[in-house]
Amino acid sequence: MPGAGKTITTAIAIEYLQSKFKDDPTVGLAYVYCSYQKREQQKPQELFTSLLKQLALHQPRLPKAIHKLYEKNHNGRDRPKFEYIVDSLCETIDLFSTTFVIIDALDEHDAWDAFLVDILRLKDKTTANIFLTSRPKPTLPNKLQNCLIYDIQADDEDVALYIDQRMTRMMVLTKSNTDLSQTVKASYRRLIREKLGKSVNGVFLLARIYLDNLEEETNLKGISLFLENLPTGLRAYADAYEKTIQRIRNQGQKHRDLAIRALSWLTFAREHVSKQAFRHAVSVEDGMSWLKEEDIQSTNVILHVCMGLVKTEESGTFSLLHFTTMEYLKTNPNCLLSLEPSDDAIFISNPVDWGTERSLAREYYEMKLASTCATYLLFGERRWEKCQMTYDDWRRPQQDPSPLYSYAGKNWAYHTQRGRLSNKILEFLKSKPHTSAASQFLSVLTSGFSPIPRFPVTIEHVSGLHLTSFFGLQRETTFLLSSGVEPDVRDGWSQTPLLYASAAGNINLVAQLLGFGVDPESKSIWKQSDEPRTALSHAAKRGHAGVVAVLLEKGKANPDSNPSFIEGEFERTPLSFASEAGHQDVVNILLDTPGVDLNSKGPVCRTPLHYAVQARFEGIVNSLLSKDDINPDFKNKEGKSPLHYAVLASPSAARLGSRCDAIVKSLLEVGANPDSRDREGKSPLHYAAQAGQGVIAKVLIATKMVDPDSSDDNGMTPLSLAARPFPRIHGIPILFPNILEQRPNAEQNQSLDDIVKAMTVNGFVNVNSKDNGGWTPLLHAAFQGHKSIVSSILILSDADPNIQDLKGRTALSHAVHGDPDILKLLLSHKDIKPDLKDRNGRTPFSHVMGPQFKSSFDVLLADDRVGVDNGDYSNRTPLSYAAESGNALALKLLLDNAKVNPNAIDTSGRTPISYAVSTVGLEAFKLLLADPRVTVDSQDMLGRTPLSYLAEKAQGIFRELVFRNNNYRQLRYCIRHGLGTDAAEFSEIRKLMKELVKDRGANVVSSDRQRRTPGEVVP
Repeated sequence: MPGAGKTITTAIAIEYLQSKFKDDPTVGLAYVYCSYQKREQQKPQELFTSLLKQLALHQPRLPKAIHKLYEKNHNGRDRPKFEYIVDSLCETIDLFSTTFVIIDALDEHDAWDAFLVDILRLKDKTTANIFLTSRPKPTLPNKLQNCLIYDIQADDEDVALYIDQRMTRMMVLTKSNTDLSQTVKASYRRLIREKLGKSVNGVFLLARIYLDNLEEETNLKGISLFLENLPTGLRAYADAYEKTIQRIRNQGQKHRDLAIRALSWLTFAREHVSKQAFRHAVSVEDGMSWLKEEDIQSTNVILHVCMGLVKTEESGTFSLLHFTTMEYLKTNPNCLLSLEPSDDAIFISNPVDWGTERSLAREYYEMKLASTCATYLLFGERRWEKCQMTYDDWRRPQQDPSPLYSYAGKNWAYHTQRGRLSNKILEFLKSKPHTSAASQFLSVLTSGFSPIPRFPVTIEHVSGLHLTSFFGLQRETTFLLSSGVEPDVRDGWSQTPLLYASAAGNINLVAQLLGFGVDPESKSIWKQSDEPRTALSHAAKRGHAGVVAVLLEKGKANPDSNPSFIEGEFERTPLSFASEAGHQDVVNILLDTPGVDLNSKGPVCRTPLHYAVQARFEGIVNSLLSKDDINPDFKNKEGKSPLHYAVLASPSAARLGSRCDAIVKSLLEVGANPDSRDREGKSPLHYAAQAGQGVIAKVLIATKMVDPDSSDDNGMTPLSLAARPFPRIHGIPILFPNILEQRPNAEQNQSLDDIVKAMTVNGFVNVNSKDNGGWTPLLHAAFQGHKSIVSSILILSDADPNIQDLKGRTALSHAVHGDPDILKLLLSHKDIKPDLKDRNGRTPFSHVMGPQFKSSFDVLLADDRVGVDNGDYSNRTPLSYAAESGNALALKLLLDNAKVNPNAIDTSGRTPISYAVSTVGLEAFKLLLADPRVTVDSQDMLGRTPLSYLAEKAQGIFRELVFRNNNYRQLRYCIRHGLGTDAAEFSEIRKLMKELVKDRGANVVSSDRQRRTPGEVVP
């Protein structure tokens, strides 16, 4: 039952689960509280997103489902679709051993039945335990079959305890009232407890309202009369609210007026507002030119005059007492009329039937809210100044002196549409500075122009007629036009009211304006090359088919835009906008219009067919292709035809593979060239390969009109692009086996599919083809780490694993930095040459000396064919590179190999130990120093020894220490005790230098070419 304590029960359940499983990461808990006050913000998508967020944050790391959801929506650029959110939620729930999902006040959701279907679908897909509360609904039990259902009702003893506590505040029955005997007062307390307990039937809300009313009774007779014939069940709510309205009516007129403003605002406001905004709303009165601090109503006064029907939330905002309070006032708005002054409203002097009176009451209070919004919007020129704020102003948190302005700007038209004609609204509409300021809330028209998402953009010179046209306010439009307003008035972007009405889809306003002779061809300024400029283009882009029909038939609008006034650019036509947006009905209307240009060029010379194909709207593509005048091979400035766009690599193309396949077939059926080349020399097959679209590749090859071995301007063939997909589709490319197979014998009977798989039109596919960088498909696959592709190529008899690119590197050389399994595949090939040198003379083995390549190092070291001591063209060996990278593990394994020369001298005269000096930690240097075979005093071409390099390193560290520590005594202390990373390394270097000199006999006075000795360099 309403007010029986469902939300309290939910809160207790949540607290219990949180307490019990707070330290158990395998148990997930997520919950939402539905609220009638937040119905605009609590759509199923928002609620399921909240559940997903709660469960995802309960995981030690962000679940893969969240990453997939991010990628599906173009890396966070698009809002996720509801079904994607549900799928991600199901995957996240599966990560827990037990999951609890709690939904409170289901009945307060706008579309509770549809929301329940989504919840039950979640129940069927997962193992989640779902707990929900709701008021009784006639169809609810049928929807919850096989679910446990319990009635939530307050315990009679708890209700009695609450009644007893509240009776202590009744003046008639308090101990201080000595005019009545204790016996009489006790008997009346029992009577109240008995009557109220029976009437409220375990509902605290009813008990509260009734006791609020009883507190005002002044004698025992009043109490007795109140308790007579108290209703039960649902009728009790209406009775309780009627009695409360009567109490409000018994107040003075000023208190009644404030109560009317508060209750009507909370009942009819479109969205929840802040505490300050609400206080401003109930303080606005007719005739005000500004709201001063002394005008603003106080919170305690507002609560007092509403007699308990209004409360403040924990956040400080105002709300009605309960959901049932909202329902009662919306169903019986005429009860508020009873609070109006007797000489004010026509509803009193002209009584009408109950239904009509309710309708009139709603219109009256909607008009009141509209008037309040208009009055607020008219408050002084300061509002106009506020709208000219910068982005920094917008981001900066600040105390808004006009907190109701945002609500008024967004919702004045909503209330105007539902209310009576308001003089204050008409006054606002005739003030251009204020209507221009309010234009920042026209998100449909400004969102495409604003460089910053959700940043309010103000359009100058917006008239009232622009606003009434946009919001479809026919009464107000008629008033403005009859008062002499120019029907073709232009705003700061040269947009007319007709354009506003068309963009918003207000067909009646469009017809009304056309009746006044407005120009249907008027254009706005050029904001962006891809934005509509005419009324027809706006309507077509947004799918307003009725408006499109009226503009074409009644307005005789031109279905095609004229060439742009910007040289070399073309405007987009209504047909291109509708084709891109997927509005089939609009496309059909335009295609049936005589004279429409099917091949009209837009920016970068793209046609409507280009847009429809790229957006994957198969129906629209087929509608366009069915016309005789369509050119399916029209190329844009990049040389791309619609067929290119059908197979272009993109995340959406991968998700919509079957639809792309159908579009490709449709284009080919009308004669589109399957081997058309763009300005990069790529054919559709190149793009299909790049995207991993194997099915589409088969379709293209089946035409026998494509060259699967053709190269683009970079020398890349489709096979190269398949081996090196870009962009990568989730890192897993799709290879086309049909272009890797060799041609079968002509005598063999082959099915069409087998022939498509096995042969090409113009000969064999060259598996060893090189691009402009000398890379073959095998090199690309090995470098990208695509094991399956490497395997598929290597099994071909003519595949050459030893081809070198322009830098002399082979597939094996590129593979060493990736998957070691690919290395094994390459090494297993019978023709592999593992020691081929690149342009610098380096072998693949020399490229794996870094510590991050341990797996590849182990694979190559274990192969007897690999030369472990091969020098490059500068005579540097793998040991030299391992020493320079500081890879102590590789050094140890190499030093243990008898084939390795620990003193190999390169062309600069340096040995491995001299390179090891540069590493952090000096572990490699220590290993070499500990090997008795290593010569520690050899000089390079500059006369430098390992000792001199070590001394120079010590000098650099010492300078850094001096720079950081001005106090010399403190510096010496840090060095002596190794305090700090640099100080510890400095101390370690000095120890190694002593070991070099004392134990290994290094020459401390050996001079280099600059006549410096290690002893002179070291600090």
